Amino acid sequence: MRKIWIIRFSDGTIGSCYGTRSGAAEIAELRKEDYGGSYTIEGGENDGERA
Repeated sequence: MRKIWIIRFSDGTIGSCYGTRSGAAEIAELRKEDYGGSYTIEGGENDGERA
C-alpha cells in the first residue's frame, strides 16, 4: 500500500512524497544539500486507498 510521507528538512522546508518510505528517503537524500543538509521523514499516513 502506498502512503504519504512528510519530509522535514533542517532549514524548515517541508515536502511530501507519495509511495514507499525508501522512495521518500531517496528523494530526501537527493535534495538535502539544497535544504540545510539533513532531514527527517514522518508519517506513513494512508492516502485513502482501500486495501
